[in-house]
Amino acid sequence: MLILLMTTLASAVSPGKPAPDFTLVDKNGQVIKLSDFQGSPVVLNAWATWCPFCIEEIPLFQQAHDAVSGAGGDVAFLLVNLAEPFEEARDFLEQEVGTTLTSVYDASSEQKQQFADIDFDTTRNVLNRVYRVRGMPTT
Repeated sequence: MLILLMTTLASAVSPGKPAPDFTLVDKNGQVIKLSDFQGSPVVLNAWATWCPFCIEEIPLFQQAHDAVSGAGGDVAFLLVNLAEPFEEARDFLEQEVGTTLTSVYDASSEQKQQFADIDFDTTRNVLNRVYRVRGMPTT
């Protein structure tokens, strides 16, 4: 069984409510907004270099992405790191994990406060095509 994860504002997120937008950067410094993916389901996975479970999940997300893409599906998968400096997290992901999934970072630390109340190990959400939170499994 595959569990799709998404981490976002803890206080504003609950099933049926719109997901709040965010602005982060990808590994090349390109600005990425949640609203860029409007109309497509989005899976966001929060990760950190110090979280072994997070690192173990990334290949599973890669497999899910490849399976969905291979079947003609239109689902965006994003790896979100807000816990560490941009370069450190980017380099770790490239050198230690290796994935073709889009990874996004809070390079300026401006978005980090929005995510401050989140327990990255347990907060899990799934967004549907209209960016309403479908569910938040905790296991």
